[in-house]
Amino acid sequence: MAARKAEAPEITVAQRAFVKASEEAETTRLGKERAQLETIAAEQRARAQSQRRFACALLVLGVLVLGGLLAAMLQARETAHREAKVMTSVAQRAIQEGHHDRAMRIALQGLPPEGSLALVTSWSDGSRGKTCRWRATQRPARSAQGPRGLDHAAFSPGGERVVTAANDGRARIWEVDTGREIAVLNHEGGRGRYIWRASFSPDGTRVLTATADDRTARVWDAATGRELLALKHQGRVGRAAFSPNGTRVVTLSDDLSAHVWDAATGNKVAVFKGGHRFRVQDMAISSDSAHVVTGSDRTAWVWDAETGQEIAALEGHQGMVRSVAFSPVGALVVTGADEGKVRVWDAKTGREIAVLQGHDNEVWTVAFSSDGARVVTGSADGTARVWNWTVGRAIAVHAVHVPVGYAAFSSDGARVVVTEREGEAARVLNASTGKEIAIFRGQQYGIWSAAFSPNGARVVTASADGIARLWDSGSRKQRFELRHGCGADDGGFIAGGAIAVTQSSRDQSGPECPHKIMLWNPRSRGCGPRR
Repeated sequence: MAARKAEAPEITVAQRAFVKASEEAETTRLGKERAQLETIAAEQRARAQSQRRFACALLVLGVLVLGGLLAAMLQARETAHREAKVMTSVAQRAIQEGHHDRAMRIALQGLPPEGSLALVTSWSDGSRGKTCRWRATQRPARSAQGPRGLDHAAFSPGGERVVTAANDGRARIWEVDTGREIAVLNHEGGRGRYIWRASFSPDGTRVLTATADDRTARVWDAATGRELLALKHQGRVGRAAFSPNGTRVVTLSDDLSAHVWDAATGNKVAVFKGGHRFRVQDMAISSDSAHVVTGSDRTAWVWDAETGQEIAALEGHQGMVRSVAFSPVGALVVTGADEGKVRVWDAKTGREIAVLQGHDNEVWTVAFSSDGARVVTGSADGTARVWNWTVGRAIAVHAVHVPVGYAAFSSDGARVVVTEREGEAARVLNASTGKEIAIFRGQQYGIWSAAFSPNGARVVTASADGIARLWDSGSRKQRFELRHGCGADDGGFIAGGAIAVTQSSRDQSGPECPHKIMLWNPRSRGCGPRR
């Protein structure tokens, strides 16, 4: 019995099969685990490689962005330098022709927006000082009436009032029939504040003004002169206008942007920025208030007035775009530029429709007739032209032999008013023949704006002598002189041009215009008063 226990049991066939199956199962399990580990390792290697590639791409993108930003800043500096050189050249030419007031205005246009980074502008405080001292060496002191001039005058929608904008820090509202002053719109800071534009709202109840120095556009009550809204900007405000429906205000700032505001609340609705590289020179609003066109560096842009989205880029000019206007129905845009060409565009597509050639110098002003069939232009070449833009031909040409500052149609399109930018006269012309109908003389140092009354019976002019004048367009007689504030009797420079001296008018002295002598610091922006 003991011998039987010592014998090992025999392994059956089933047992052998079971052992073999177990070994095969274990081998399969180990293979799967090894494959899973290899897959995980491969995924980790791929993820690490992707992360390295992403990091490299991010680095390259960062370098490209920084390089692009640096290139843009250098381009902006070069652009500012070129613009300053152009302004200097034009100013020097004006000096040679004896137009000293124009020369100084043009020279100061070369100044960059106040507060610009030194990295992106070639100007400095020293440049400003040199500009003003250059004025002292080029122009002798002389007498001049008026508070550095009137820049703008406009009729109310009904034609019964006129608003004038002056460099005495005030806009004034006048009664057309009597010449009586109705209201004075006093900007904060008073004298020394440059009010570039003033206009009525479409219903005539409000007035809009644009001021350079305090970077603000303001809305006023036209009846009381009370300030209703102050629209603040980062740069100087050069233009401002109500939309035709009166619900919006559009402003231009020299920070290269245009802004749309709610005319009732003063809230900002949209900002147009990014299309222009120079300060925006001019703008217009379509008759349906839906679109805005702005003009600057060889390009005009059409924008959506509610969203600020770009609709069309009007490209083709070889010089600075100085003037823009919509056609009466808003389907077309006309632009005038420094190379002397005038172009008509499709406002929706940006397609060029016509090129009007004839001027050989800067085109300062453009406007459509009320039927949209004609365009009037005024140029620094000393001519005003009326065009049939559909055939690209000038149907009337009138030479005034000095730069034309402003040109506009009467409401019926039968006449055109043209001003001498550096002369002493405004003219009313037959829009079909260019024949002179009336000439209004007596202004001094240049006429910056003119307008027909809505019924065409009167014309208002605003000149650099500080006086707006109302004329009968038919009889050619002057009705009233609308004078602003205190005049300057005399002026000059001392200390090698480092300090300017002005003396207020003795014959205007009084509570509002006390006789005084003022010192001015030409190193401050625009040769303004020492602060």
